[in-house]
Amino acid sequence: MSRKKVDVSGFAHFYTWLFALALILWPLLAPALRARRADVSLASWFTATGFAVVTLILFWYAHRRCSSEKLSYWDGLLVVSASMMTGWIYATVVVIFPALLYTFLASVYFALLAEARRAPNEAQERFHRLVYRMYQNRMRQ
Repeated sequence: MSRKKVDVSGFAHFYTWLFALALILWPLLAPALRARRADVSLASWFTATGFAVVTLILFWYAHRRCSSEKLSYWDGLLVVSASMMTGWIYATVVVIFPALLYTFLASVYFALLAEARRAPNEAQERFHRLVYRMYQNRMRQ
């Protein structure tokens, strides 16, 4: 298999990794902030950890269902990141994270819809079209 990886800047890799970490770890933020001022129950920590695990499972599921020979899921997220970069750090952060969140939620929807319709390639095709549309409407510098 000699599939070529997408060629994007290091900043796109940084923003995509930062988004993935923030997406998976966001449920732990509330108990961590509360723990600075008061005791947090063990049940709150377990609930937050459960939400983080569910988010990780959804990320894995979308990756598994939306990846194809033409475009892997991670490469698609990298293309979206690179397409939304504005050249200014603060403006980029404001644009990239909602775009990546939209892409993640849409990919989970595509995967679930393809599963319900029993059309395994539909999720891959829809994800590929979404990434292509994001690339077509990229931020111009």
